[in-house]
Amino acid sequence: MTGLYRNAVLCIALAVSACAFARADSEQPLTPEVPLAAPEPQSVRFVRAPGVKIDFELWAGRGSLTSVDLWITDDRSVTWKHAEIGTITKPPVIWTAPRDGLYGLYLIVSNSAGASSPPPTPGTAPQQWVAVDSRPPRITKISATRDPNFELNRRVDIRWTTDDDHLIDRPISIYFRPSDDALFAPIAKSLPNNGSFAWTVPNELDGRIVIKIEATDRCGQTGEALMSSIDMPASARSSTTLAQAAPAKSEHRAAANSSALSDFLDPPAAAVIPPTAPDPAAEPADAESKRKRGDWHRARGEWQLAEERYREAIQLDPASVPARRGLAAVLFRSKKYDDADAAYGWLLSTDADDIDSLRGRAMVQVSQRRYASASQTMQRLLQLRPEDAEIWLASGDVAMLMGDRAVARRAWLKVQAISNVPDELVERAHRRLVIYPADSAP
Repeated sequence: MTGLYRNAVLCIALAVSACAFARADSEQPLTPEVPLAAPEPQSVRFVRAPGVKIDFELWAGRGSLTSVDLWITDDRSVTWKHAEIGTITKPPVIWTAPRDGLYGLYLIVSNSAGASSPPPTPGTAPQQWVAVDSRPPRITKISATRDPNFELNRRVDIRWTTDDDHLIDRPISIYFRPSDDALFAPIAKSLPNNGSFAWTVPNELDGRIVIKIEATDRCGQTGEALMSSIDMPASARSSTTLAQAAPAKSEHRAAANSSALSDFLDPPAAAVIPPTAPDPAAEPADAESKRKRGDWHRARGEWQLAEERYREAIQLDPASVPARRGLAAVLFRSKKYDDADAAYGWLLSTDADDIDSLRGRAMVQVSQRRYASASQTMQRLLQLRPEDAEIWLASGDVAMLMGDRAVARRAWLKVQAISNVPDELVERAHRRLVIYPADSAP
């Protein structure tokens, strides 16, 4: 029964005897046109893939199996069909549902003494109900509206509509993030699907935010929807709290280079980009000129043209590190993550301590949700730059993406402990610490 993660395993205990079993009262036939009542959810096995593995047990000493028959109803016992499962003489039985839906299963085993029961007839209760649902829940509408008295009560009314027949009892979770951050923080989890929730926005939170709603079904599938950003005006208390929390810093500060995880991970430009386009006809056909042309297209967001020029430069000079670095960056921007990872891998094979390439590889790993790998890359960056507040901030974000709140908070607290950190980074670390307090469940 191992190795079938996405399949149901239905254990049906049967005995083989010389005569058919008598049906219980609940199994007496009903009028053929009248379906059985819909089963309660707790009596149904929910699976997300059509393949169903049916295991069964036999009483000892009744002889070896000669045949196994599976009967299926998809109309709640109005009709039954004999399933095509091939020749089966031992468990398990593998059956593939033709489509999503509710099915009743009835298994009959036989030996030389006879069958365990006669075939099911209209009205026979299934031995097991199974629902196949391959589609995650859909959230068709989502909105958030500030209360007319928001300045006084800081309340936001969140509304949603779902489209799914198999949601769990409390399927809804709501999250938010500042529009320039990478991490979502929980607003409320395990809510009933009543279509609305009144959220009291923390005083410390201001600016534009994005709201996400997730719905979970009985197959363990989760669907989500994002709402366009909404502006949260600052309260008088939040501005005061933030100003008091930020420690005094030296007037001589390094320029803030990154505000969110994605900004931190985006590698810097390979060269200073000319303000005007060079004349292609006047350009030399050497690798350096091709690389500079790629830089120019990259600065304009013309990823495909930049990629072509970088590849031309690499073809002329395979050892050109600036061209390969630029190529890796535009591959990421084009969401060609596997190619970008390979490009950063080449750069790191020539210099394992290349900071920009490590940043780039971390960017790819986070985009692919390979958070454990991204964490390892961050640790290597911190070995090389132990007092880099920007790396500590990003490593905390990665830890939070992995669900490790304690490690994330230690990283963000480290940002505040490093000297000569830009105010902007201090404020971002503070905001994360407010959103993810130490005594909250992750």
